Amino acid sequence: MRFSPRPKRWDNIETLEETDTICWCIGVDKATIVQAINEGAATLSEIKSATGACTGDECAQKNPNKRCCSKEIKALIARYGSPKENGYV
Repeated sequence: MRFSPRPKRWDNIETLEETDTICWCIGVDKATIVQAINEGAATLSEIKSATGACTGDECAQKNPNKRCCSKEIKALIARYGSPKENGYV
């Protein structure tokens, strides 16, 4: 068993591993979304186009948060996006 300093919370991207699912409807993991951000996707719309994430309609049934994954995707953009894209420059 691996020790985790923070318990996993599906609504907190900082507690999720790279292989953890963000978009449960489509099956897109954190690493795929971060890769899209690193390749230039800077908005939710661009993440949708690049990965298919946040385009399903079974959020309430499949997502442990019982809602759309857009909040987590926006948090990933804020965390991994460039300072300029996030309005910091």
